[in-house]
Amino acid sequence: MYLKFSQVPAGVKLFVPVTVQLSDVSFPGSFHGYPGVAVLTATDSNGAGPFSPVAANSAGLASLTVANGGALAAYEVLSAAPNGQEALNIPVAAAYLAHQPGAGQINVEYGLAPLNPSIVSDLASPIPRFAELNQTTPAFVIQACVQPALTLGLAHSPVTFKQGVVDSIQLTVSNSGPVPTSGSVTVTDTLPAGLAAAAVSGSGWSCTVSPVTCTRSDTLAAGQSFPSIAIQAAVSIQAAASVVNSATVSGGCSPNASGLDTIAVSPNPILDAQPS
Repeated sequence: MYLKFSQVPAGVKLFVPVTVQLSDVSFPGSFHGYPGVAVLTATDSNGAGPFSPVAANSAGLASLTVANGGALAAYEVLSAAPNGQEALNIPVAAAYLAHQPGAGQINVEYGLAPLNPSIVSDLASPIPRFAELNQTTPAFVIQACVQPALTLGLAHSPVTFKQGVVDSIQLTVSNSGPVPTSGSVTVTDTLPAGLAAAAVSGSGWSCTVSPVTCTRSDTLAAGQSFPSIAIQAAVSIQAAASVVNSATVSGGCSPNASGLDTIAVSPNPILDAQPS
């Protein structure tokens, strides 16, 4: 038997059990006390073999390779009640590996026929698979998987920094996503040449000066911002006339975000003054 999935969204992985017990339909209880068993086999282009068992994880599941929205699983019935009718129910698990902005419909084609229409039956199988009409049907719905969306705002004060003095940089983390953050959030600032952190602080943040990093683990609600991080930046007397500060924010179950801030730097007339 095979399961052929289609329209699998990117970022979704499918898992199926490596062994499935058949249930008796035509007789009460298992025929002679031996229920049928189907085993997931190594899949190939026609689903007719070879019949090599597929390795399972600790939960007894095997992952399916998804390519171009499609995936395939083939099962071999190793035993079944003779002259009986048995049902095969195969649970399928879906794991989200990436953000899913909206719901999607995964379809599946299934049946007892070989995938290669030129093969009428598989005589190497303990129970031959006979051709039948198989149609694609809806399998299950993949629900939207929304997540927070952190943004990072950079600012500085005063508008123009001055060589040889200590000026201020502000970093603000906001959540523009529809749901709160979860887990720790970390901000890292890579100060440009000519600027050096003298002090770093922010309400609720745990910060270090070298490197400039701040972390917190509380939740940030949708549409809200954390208290800003303040960096006291010492401006070198050799700082360029224009420098670019860059910073990143990560964690909180959000994609990473970054920001840039261009800062103008003017000479310090006091430092430039020459003795008379």
